[in-house]
Amino acid sequence: MEEIPAWAKAAVAYVMQAGIMQGRYDNQFAPGDHVTRAEAVTALLNMLAQLSK
Repeated sequence: MEEIPAWAKAAVAYVMQAGIMQGRYDNQFAPGDHVTRAEAVTALLNMLAQLSK
């Protein structure tokens, strides 16, 4: 989490806790990396699943 800007840490913690995103490489986030199409689709599907609860 040290690479994540201070202003974004609460949002990252929320999406992890909600199961929307899990991070890469042993649950580590890489904020400077590009997201893949598969990662984007997975995050969107997880977000939609949270909305339907």
